[in-house]
Order: sequence, then C-alpha cells, then structure tokens
Amino acid sequence: MLSEYLEGSLSSISANSITELFLWLLISFFVFALVLKNSNRGHGFTQYTPTLLTTLGILGTFVGIVSGLLGFDVNNIDQSISTLLAGLKTAFITSL
Repeated sequence: MLSEYLEGSLSSISANSITELFLWLLISFFVFALVLKNSNRGHGFTQYTPTLLTTLGILGTFVGIVSGLLGFDVNNIDQSISTLLAGLKTAFITSL
C-alpha cells in the first residue's frame, strides 16, 4: 500500500523537478548553516549540517535511480531510455 503510493508519487513527478527540489534543499541547508555559523548561533545544527547534506545527497541518488527505473519499459527500450537517463542524471547531480 505505502509502496504503491510512493511509486505513484515518484512516477507523477519529472526527474528534472526532483533534481531541482534536491538542489534547492541542499543549497538552502548549506546557506542556512553558513548564516548560523557566521552569527555564532545554532552550534548543534552547524555541526550536523555535513551529515545532513551527505544524507540528502545519498537520498537524492536513490530517488533519481528509482525515478529513472520506474519510467523504463523493457519492451520499448528505445523510447524509455531518455526517462532512464533523466533519472540517472538526477542521481549523479545530487551525489555531487
């Protein structure tokens, strides 16, 4: 039940939208941590930020791979290769 909901949600969102979402999240957390660090506040959050950014990058990698595989049709490889590559692009970009 939950897996069907998750699969349906990921299928309805384009890989480019997923990439944008993860990039904005990563940049937002990074900038927020920099602001807190420069103002000498939020010590717990600033110490946790590298772990948070790494976790988001890994999550984005797997979400990108799943997104690409959900749109891949083994019976129509030529037409579905672009969907697979878009998902893999998301995976690699969020890994960086």
